[in-house]
Amino acid sequence: MNRLPDKELIKEISLETGIDTAFIEKDWFAVQLIALLTEYQNDKGVHIVFSGGTSLSKGYNLIKRFSEDLDFVLEETDGQLLSQGQRRSFRRNLIEHVIQDNRFLINDSEVMRGDSSRFFKVPIKYKRLFEHAALRPHLQLEMTFSKPRMLAETCEIQSIISKVMGNKAETNILCVSPLETAGDKLSALTWRVVIRDRGADNDDPALIRHLHDLAALEQRINEDSVSFIATARQSLEQDQSRRGGDVIKDMSIQDRFDKALYLLKSDDLYRKEYDKFVMNMSYADESEKIDFDSAYRALENIVRICCSK
Repeated sequence: MNRLPDKELIKEISLETGIDTAFIEKDWFAVQLIALLTEYQNDKGVHIVFSGGTSLSKGYNLIKRFSEDLDFVLEETDGQLLSQGQRRSFRRNLIEHVIQDNRFLINDSEVMRGDSSRFFKVPIKYKRLFEHAALRPHLQLEMTFSKPRMLAETCEIQSIISKVMGNKAETNILCVSPLETAGDKLSALTWRVVIRDRGADNDDPALIRHLHDLAALEQRINEDSVSFIATARQSLEQDQSRRGGDVIKDMSIQDRFDKALYLLKSDDLYRKEYDKFVMNMSYADESEKIDFDSAYRALENIVRICCSK
């Protein structure tokens, strides 16, 4: 369990849970990578905070959609922002820490960085025993120097293998609040749908995952709508000035919502993409799965909440 999962064990767990072997394997490696990151010692006063869709599934158990991206916020906690050189040094040292573990491989030429080293994306390969057409052959680590808008919570992170075997969670880590993640997803979904060009080289049809995750968070949003509205509006306003170019900049937030809702409902390809990138990636029981129509109705409700005050 400490080094590599056993192939026959994965098959047995797949039979017991109904979850595809490739999903179980990738989930295990993802959790081992998260555990490795929690062990990283840095002298820059930076806290690594788990965020995004995978934190909702592995940290909060709020969604049952397999997510391949591992998103993290890097919070500078010593009261002074790092210089570009210090951020670059942090990235290099963290990558060096990861590749010291021979289960993971990083090709430096594939590392993407931007915004003066405030952001970096790292494809991380691992030795696969199983393959699945819907899965990438690597884990995708994305890190951004930023400060969470809401108080982060410490969550246990446990692999499917560990859970089925009755073992304790592999690690724990600070996680961004689900309400903050919901606000980010609402903003990301709406501006990206509005400006989307399916013919573009960087088109991402998997963006429809945000629709599913927002629907899964609807109850949390209803329970604390005041906090959600506050954090969502911050994300919406930030993206208004820096995302989507002049198209988004010149639109009101209400117009952006209206346009996104119209496009999601009228473009039948979104329904097909939802089946491919959400339903095919779900490990929920049939009774728990959120179909496209239910997710769309939840989005309409969330938009109403966001615009109500």
